[in-house]
Amino acid sequence: MTNQHRRLLLQAATGLGVLWAAYNVSRRRQAYDLRGKTVLITGGSRGLEFLLAREFAREGARVALCARDEDTLTRAQDELGAQGVLVFAIPCDVTNPQQVATLLEAVRARFRRIDILVNNAGIISSPDRHGPEYRPGGGRE
Repeated sequence: MTNQHRRLLLQAATGLGVLWAAYNVSRRRQAYDLRGKTVLITGGSRGLEFLLAREFAREGARVALCARDEDTLTRAQDELGAQGVLVFAIPCDVTNPQQVATLLEAVRARFRRIDILVNNAGIISSPDRHGPEYRPGGGRE
């Protein structure tokens, strides 16, 4: 290999290195900084939502949880609090507009704002659990 070929390869490698470094700097600038942000997670007392709460907290977010079941909500709050997470939990049935209004007021009173909403509350059900005549959202036939 000639010196000219070596120089060209070195210049190409340097150019690729500069492009790679620029790409990484750009990616870091575009990343959303969660430190100090408030995240409200509906249905956040268990399952995926609870795992999301833990991840948001690990990234520095303040976490507000709501769920209908007060016992699981308290357990979730206790577990996250034991890990040093700044967490606020409030019982709420998101199908009830008055409870949702109360939830929003309480979270804003505690953390002053809501930056991110993970609206993922749902009902875990199956025909086996409720009987064959059960219709989701429609009660029983």
